[in-house]
Amino acid sequence: MKTEQFGMGQVAKRGSVLFVTVLVTSALGLAACKPVMPEGTTTPATEVTTAPSGEATEMPTAEATVEASGEAADAVSKASQALAEELKISADRIEVVSSEAVEWPDSCLGVTSADTMCAQVITPGYSVVLSVDGKQYEVHTNADGTSVMIASGLES
Repeated sequence: MKTEQFGMGQVAKRGSVLFVTVLVTSALGLAACKPVMPEGTTTPATEVTTAPSGEATEMPTAEATVEASGEAADAVSKASQALAEELKISADRIEVVSSEAVEWPDSCLGVTSADTMCAQVITPGYSVVLSVDGKQYEVHTNADGTSVMIASGLES
């Protein structure tokens, strides 16, 4: 009987090959994954327009208004209420242009300032575009609308 003896170098080499194989297989599997959108949300329709500079840009179309349901509807409603309070106007003057499910990079919903500390944690929520008298405002919320940040549009 012939017995094969493996030296430590051979065992390490086989372990390295196995590790690389598992790593590559995992990477390929993850690369094939498709982002999952929460149920009941849609991506706003867009149309391509040409800016004066000749650059093509995508703009939401009039049909891009999202008919939100469930948690998304709560978030959109709370975003509208927060903007109405900030502008000191009635919420019925606010028109919803679009809403989109987003994963914010931090607990500040992507709206940061120098004097604000934010937990660096992925926070599911919505980017809501609202319009008042032709001026658009971007409002960020968490998933259920309990946290709302006005991201843009307040500065004139």
